[in-house]
Amino acid sequence: MEDIVVQISASALSDHMNRLYQDGDERDVFPHIDVQGATITFVKAGKRSCVVSLTRPALVQFIDDMDYQVEFAEDAPAYTAMCRRALAKLREVAS
Repeated sequence: MEDIVVQISASALSDHMNRLYQDGDERDVFPHIDVQGATITFVKAGKRSCVVSLTRPALVQFIDDMDYQVEFAEDAPAYTAMCRRALAKLREVAS
């Protein structure tokens, strides 16, 4: 199975990973806490954006999470906007 490479906001990625991913290994591969086969691998980490390689299950989970955050984080407009941008980018690479 081929991984998907995407450049994404470091803030959106950090928030997502802090909630749903285990610590990474020495190769910067991070497994999802619940979904087998969902991993995110850091290719390049920056202060504002990161390039990561995601398995298809990780991409689906990331899209679902950002969609949920956009829908239910209405009281935090800056956070919602960040999630909305990340969601658009993820959907773009998913298609």
